[in-house]
Amino acid sequence: MSSGVLRITKNYAKFEPLPQNRTVNKKRAERLRASMIKHGFINAYPIHCVVNNGNGKLKIKDGHYRFEVAQELGLPLSYVVCKDEASLQELVGSIITWNLPDYKNSYINAGIKPYVDLGQYLDETGIPTSRAIALFSGKKLWDGGGQLDSFKAGGFKIVDTKTPFIVAELVLLCKNVGCKFARNAMFVNAISRVIAAEGFNMIRMKAKIKAHCHRMKKQPSIDDYITMLDKIFNYHVSTEELTPLSANALKASRKNVKS
Repeated sequence: MSSGVLRITKNYAKFEPLPQNRTVNKKRAERLRASMIKHGFINAYPIHCVVNNGNGKLKIKDGHYRFEVAQELGLPLSYVVCKDEASLQELVGSIITWNLPDYKNSYINAGIKPYVDLGQYLDETGIPTSRAIALFSGKKLWDGGGQLDSFKAGGFKIVDTKTPFIVAELVLLCKNVGCKFARNAMFVNAISRVIAAEGFNMIRMKAKIKAHCHRMKKQPSIDDYITMLDKIFNYHVSTEELTPLSANALKASRKNVKS
């Protein structure tokens, strides 16, 4: 059998996986299954095989997830037989997977406006991409959810046009007063929780940050950052003006998660 020639078949019995291949995880294959139901087996991504001289079968060196799903759906699959000596680990380690900025830039290049607007926001603020996506999607940063899957699939929509800019204003203020961790993901998350707390006042918070920036120290957790912001917000105020931002931020997060 000549090497490197693209072939198509539905004879699944002629293949077997390499012993060192991972076991196919059904849950991890769900997205691939949905894509193959929609698009079929895309021949541009053939299964990479080597010949097993012991029994004449083709050993799947790369593409066993595609093989399993194609077999499950009864789809013809494309494959190539190669006589390379690269190990499976070398092949897997050489694959460059897309990160969130890669997806963002791809859709920006396609001229999709929500991604273009997001890109401008990220350039101006330096806020982590995943945090900005959640904010613009109308998601609280502690909610989790599937907005990243939608983002990767090109379904990103700007729902909240207010909160991201309140967060950005405080992040940039903190940066300008010398806070080196202003764009830290945990700190951004803490800010998003604090501004959602009952009793939060933007003017007061900005004034306190400017006056007491020396009290801003790097913290080990989101909750510790919230506590720090609470103390700055309430520093040198009367008993009547004290606002339990930490407790109120926790209440707000619980309310939003339940809703």
